[in-house]
Amino acid sequence: MLYLVNIKELNYYPISILQGNCNLRNLNIEECSKFQGFRAGKDQENENEEVTLLSAQLLSGCSLDELVLADCPVLKFLPDLQGWTSLRKLVIQNCPRVKEYLTYDLKTLSFLRLLDVDFIERDEEPFNIYNSMELAMSQFLRQRRKDKLSS
Repeated sequence: MLYLVNIKELNYYPISILQGNCNLRNLNIEECSKFQGFRAGKDQENENEEVTLLSAQLLSGCSLDELVLADCPVLKFLPDLQGWTSLRKLVIQNCPRVKEYLTYDLKTLSFLRLLDVDFIERDEEPFNIYNSMELAMSQFLRQRRKDKLSS
């Protein structure tokens, strides 16, 4: 578990820490006002280096279960999470710029058990696969009872 909270100097998280790391399961980055995202490249501290968007293949060895990004107002660079099948929980809260840089819909990450992203559906509760299955089963059983009563 790694919590990075209120680190004023954090601009980028070195992606090399996630590559092939089987020990890091939970990563929380919160209240880091200069945090812009994840960076690949040899010199991850060089501000002038072009930020490389990270593909799922680059992080195939990543074993994160949980990724929480909160209160990072300039966050914009997320890795391509589509290949992170070990990821079960994704939380993105109060990171307003990240939405405009996403190239895919986070709802397509079918391996997630919890997707809690404030810019997806502000009025809905967080998506939870188990709650969705319970709701579907409840609706199915209700319809089945109605069908039996009407026949």
